[in-house]
Amino acid sequence: MMKTFLMGLLVAYVAAVDLPPNFPICKRQDPKLGECVRAATVEVALMFLKGIPELKLGKALPLKIERMSVEEGYGIVQVVQHYRNVEINGIDLLTVQRADVTATDDSLNLTLTCYGSELRLEADYDVDGHVLILPVVGNGRCTITLINATVTLEMYGVVEGGYLQIRALKITLQPKLVKLRYDNLFGGDPRMGEEINHILNENWSDLFHDVKHGYEEAIAQAIGQVVQALFKQVPYDKLLPL
Repeated sequence: MMKTFLMGLLVAYVAAVDLPPNFPICKRQDPKLGECVRAATVEVALMFLKGIPELKLGKALPLKIERMSVEEGYGIVQVVQHYRNVEINGIDLLTVQRADVTATDDSLNLTLTCYGSELRLEADYDVDGHVLILPVVGNGRCTITLINATVTLEMYGVVEGGYLQIRALKITLQPKLVKLRYDNLFGGDPRMGEEINHILNENWSDLFHDVKHGYEEAIAQAIGQVVQALFKQVPYDKLLPL
């Protein structure tokens, strides 16, 4: 009797959640679920530009990270990079090319393959170390721009208490080009600063791939927080009904 009563309360609560009228819904038994999720991802990303007040979710794009540290690489990058006030622009402009989805009653596996012509990270930086045996020291503003990048998101979640809980989320970045700009290197020395910026850009591929896991982990954590906030507000059976 008590179990039936509690289930009734749960159903009533789930039914009471009001989604915005334009919120995209995909049914997990849809034979074209992947295509539905692909299109829905684009729509939800655009909604996050302004926030979703009906779900008590504030503006989440551009993506912001208060602090981010990228550890030394395994090769030519022997410097720990500290960033503050990180802002990542361009996520809302990603083209979602493909969505591979496996949705059951108690779990969700999702892989999104996206393309972005430009993803731009702007931040306050602080570095002190060596790159290509050259000293790199400075603090100030920096811009890291990923050009023509394939961005892959892999997520696994389980349903607990009617809501989806993210258990794993991974981001992979594969740019065709990375442009780097660090202002105020060597205390603002213009000649040294320009020379180091030139060398960094000439060797962008080796530099980026040596430490890209640090960027990927930080971005994955930030995206996970945004997505989990949505999952906490909307029951799984509302997001992906039968």
